Amino acid sequence: MIAIYSKIPIRIHPVFFLVALLIGWISTHSLPLTLLWGVIITISILVHELGHALAALSYKHEVAVELVGFGGLTRHHGPPLSTSRECVIVAAGPLFGLALFATAAFLFSYVNQKSLLAYALAVTAYINLFWSIFNLLPIHPLDGGKLASLILERWFGLRGLKMAFYLSVTLAGLFSLLAFAIGEWIIGAIFALFAFESGRFIYDLKEIHPDDRNRELQEEFKQARELFEQGDLQEAKAALAEILEKSSEGIIATSATETLGRIHALEGNDTEALQMLEPIKEKISPPSRRLLLELLFQERRWEEAKELALKLYKVEPDAGIAERLCSIYAELKEWESVKNWLTVVEKAGGDLPALLARPEFEGYRS
Repeated sequence: MIAIYSKIPIRIHPVFFLVALLIGWISTHSLPLTLLWGVIITISILVHELGHALAALSYKHEVAVELVGFGGLTRHHGPPLSTSRECVIVAAGPLFGLALFATAAFLFSYVNQKSLLAYALAVTAYINLFWSIFNLLPIHPLDGGKLASLILERWFGLRGLKMAFYLSVTLAGLFSLLAFAIGEWIIGAIFALFAFESGRFIYDLKEIHPDDRNRELQEEFKQARELFEQGDLQEAKAALAEILEKSSEGIIATSATETLGRIHALEGNDTEALQMLEPIKEKISPPSRRLLLELLFQERRWEEAKELALKLYKVEPDAGIAERLCSIYAELKEWESVKNWLTVVEKAGGDLPALLARPEFEGYRS
């Protein structure tokens, strides 16, 4: 891997070079020209990503560029941005590519048309024109797809975001079928992957409430989580309660409720913690589910605890959950199940003597 540390950190993964050289070989079947294509592709994608990065820097964001697989990725974070500024950052990549195309095309007419330099300029112009136009298609995860999402969501809210991804699935599917029909299998596979990813995002959107796209709420929840992680529980509680007054549905509301439940548990308010976590038990994170399991166990609600523990064990099959299941079955006096789960605990490396010494196993011991 090549890493360049500067105001814009750049990392280039080996796979990127392999893909660039593969494209060069398919296009030329010449080793020297393959290497030339590899260099031109690397420079072109880097210029594209630097367009994103420089635009983000102009808005006081920290940035980092990576060249991976079939393309590049620019990460940036900093102060919240308006939709128009986000659009500028997204559009800057293709615009820089088009600028490189125009520069190469302009210089091409001033060099010997039969020289290697002329060939390099022609390839540079071709790659950047093709890549810039291709990248502006309204298909995710291309820049055109991101622009469509930003604009349609700005105009129509969450419904507009869904419209953008339905458009992405439709176009990616059509391009994939067209590419397969003319024998372009690699391009067809890429568009098929784009269609699949867009379809998966549409499925995920079912869980998203309009409040989840509210940037003010997103920022408030981020600050509340930071307070919680810093141990400032009282300030975090107040911030989370304020969020729940503004939003009662969606991912932010669920996450705020979950965090508030964990704070109650840390403060020893187990009843309040249980009241917060139980209604959202299917949506909370595994650590919070384990907390809920302990709360249900303490409340001696064996059936609910058993159901939750069995689900948890499927996700995290460790000795701790197996031990808790042994205890639950012992409380329910289901001795055959106790025997089976003791075997699981033993295989997982649990402490059987300490477990069997607990009061709930008296009936099993006798």
